[in-house]
Amino acid sequence: MSDELHTVPRGRSNELELALSSAMIAAGGVLLGVQLDGLRRVHGTGYAGFAMGLFVALLATALVSRRATLPRDAISWWGTLASLFGVAFLVGGVLVPAGPWLFVELAMLTWFFARARSAPGLFVTPQAVLALAAMLFFRLWLTYQASLGEFQVGTLEVPVLSKLPFEFLAPFTRIPIGSFTADELAIPATEGLDFPATIAIWALGFTQVVVGLTWRARAAREHEDDRIHATIRRLPAGVARLVEGLIPESEWESLELHGLAQRKLEKRIEQLVRERVGRAHDVEQRLRTLARGELANTTGFGADIAGALESGKEES
Repeated sequence: MSDELHTVPRGRSNELELALSSAMIAAGGVLLGVQLDGLRRVHGTGYAGFAMGLFVALLATALVSRRATLPRDAISWWGTLASLFGVAFLVGGVLVPAGPWLFVELAMLTWFFARARSAPGLFVTPQAVLALAAMLFFRLWLTYQASLGEFQVGTLEVPVLSKLPFEFLAPFTRIPIGSFTADELAIPATEGLDFPATIAIWALGFTQVVVGLTWRARAAREHEDDRIHATIRRLPAGVARLVEGLIPESEWESLELHGLAQRKLEKRIEQLVRERVGRAHDVEQRLRTLARGELANTTGFGADIAGALESGKEES
């Protein structure tokens, strides 16, 4: 059993998951960048959206750079690039073409992506997914309006003027909201747009990129966990088991062990072991000196705590 700790080979499931998630992100990005015209021919949506998406991804990465860690190997670098391009695909696929709301969406998405990260790379939080889905719905609405020949978000009727029977007031009875052009949406000018097919393609691409990014983040965490396991298992088997008991795997990410350079990782593990052994020793001393009178004559929550402390005293 003691030798098994050192002879278990490191699997390649994380690398396979990272490769598959990257392929899913790439396929979803392609789907978010295409549309079908009225003759079912494939057209692109242009590079402007992807450029803005890449800008958001790079800006969010720069905002988290102070607390983020650099990738430590080729697998981590690949995961970081996959997350960067995945975020660029998502943002580019949901942004509206122009108007003041475009800048609001850019600022909002940058804030969402800068709030959380997965070592290494950006992480799509559930709040960011909801915001992206809402923006995709808004873009689909604009595309639907354009497919009907209405190049505006909507119209607002003026209550009083719209009731008056004067034709010369007709241009003033409806106020257009958020006008745009077919060029801004990169809609095919001559054949129009096959809206049902295009919406299905975009929805599928959006889902693929979100799932791929989530899958990539999990693979990146497991890869970092494997790296920490490999570091601890360089110790003698008994010591390694004790260290993994003092610093359980479930705490490694919250303790910011992921992404550390090898030397810093070793020093951080040493520091944590020293702190936790000292804390355990202090608790053991307090249990030994705890008077029995302090544990007696308590009820409810106090009795439960007293029982737990008595159990700890017996085990120590």
